[in-house]
Amino acid sequence: KRQQASTSGSPCLTRLVEIHRDLFQKLNKEREKRAGHVWVCCELLRAYFKLGQISQGSFLLNALNQSQSREDFRVTDLPKAIAVTFFFYWGKQSVFTHNLKEADDKLSWAFEHCPPTHRVNRRKILLYLVPCKLRLGVLPCQDL
Repeated sequence: KRQQASTSGSPCLTRLVEIHRDLFQKLNKEREKRAGHVWVCCELLRAYFKLGQISQGSFLLNALNQSQSREDFRVTDLPKAIAVTFFFYWGKQSVFTHNLKEADDKLSWAFEHCPPTHRVNRRKILLYLVPCKLRLGVLPCQDL
């Protein structure tokens, strides 16, 4: 039944991705709307993961990295909620592209800056961070 719900929502999600892509392109040119630009990037990454189009995320991250290097813009200057979400999706994307060191950096940053009261979000981060650390030879501590 869950499979039917995800496939029936697929045309709507595909259309939403198209709208967000246009918005991403427009916001890429506006410096004062960086938080919105990163948030749209997060929503696109979320949609790509749901649609199984993981490879599309690399293009978004490359575009964001280029705009970040051209200007004195840092993702860490954004509101914490947006930055943590972005670093989570960036780390998740890095796991799927087998870039474990980058994934470790991004997911560790997201976990450290995610409030302890947000247990569900911290657990989602750990679902990718723990296997990533294990692949890098780091065992998790008992506190996790």
